[in-house]
Amino acid sequence: MYYDQKDEKLPLISIIIPMYNREKTISRCLNSVLFQSYSNIEILIIDDASIDNSVSIVNSIKDHRVRLIISKKKIYAQGARNLGIINALGNWILFLDSDDELTSDSIMNRYKTLEKYPDTDLIYGDPINIKFKNLNDFTADEFKKYILKELSLCAFSEILVKKKCIEQIGYLDEKFKAWQDDSLIVSLVMKGFILKHCGYIVSIHHTSDNQITSNYDKLLQGVSRMVNIYKKEIIDTNGYYRYFLWKLRILLNYFGTKNSIISKKIKNKLKKYLLIEFEHIWG
Repeated sequence: MYYDQKDEKLPLISIIIPMYNREKTISRCLNSVLFQSYSNIEILIIDDASIDNSVSIVNSIKDHRVRLIISKKKIYAQGARNLGIINALGNWILFLDSDDELTSDSIMNRYKTLEKYPDTDLIYGDPINIKFKNLNDFTADEFKKYILKELSLCAFSEILVKKKCIEQIGYLDEKFKAWQDDSLIVSLVMKGFILKHCGYIVSIHHTSDNQITSNYDKLLQGVSRMVNIYKKEIIDTNGYYRYFLWKLRILLNYFGTKNSIISKKIKNKLKKYLLIEFEHIWG
């Protein structure tokens, strides 16, 4: 079923897309949003000082729902998302990375979950190309492309969240260079907000040359910051925080396999850091 944008009973959903040098992918990304079955949307593209043709491509799209905001200086992905949140007119925020796509009923399927569970604060779904599997089945190349995303509860392109919830946690933490989606989820969990899985595939992930998940220094910085902020919760509780610790263990175990592409220096740094922080509960 396709809903008319003029149906005032439907909430306006603000889709925030941070963009930096995405001339090869931004059209594909935007088309996946413009042809959604749920049409009461606004699309905020936050350009992070691109130096390619990304801005020109966006400007060529004639659709009143598209809003382009250009940052003259680098603010990076988290800063771009925060700028989009501040400028969003909708009460609901949907994030989408500029190299990813939404499935055709992505928003509608999450909205149906909201109708069923009106007290929900965040609704997420699955990406099409990520399935849980035995880590031993991964090759080194598959690891580089997929494993870090698979270990997330959900990535930004799967998240639909109330704007007021993000405001209440003080917006997104811009100091994170990796694990940014996990930072948001844990912050919301700590505030007691309600998360629901919609049960649908909602996005298509694509790999890009400049993805943060391929930068292991930033990965370690993200791990360090997550642990420094949430160490007490990880130690004291058995909920999402222990799930986070389990994720770190999987990372560490995989880094130790013979097929690992991680340098010994980075691997040993992560191992030393985690064993010191969680020696008494590492088990």
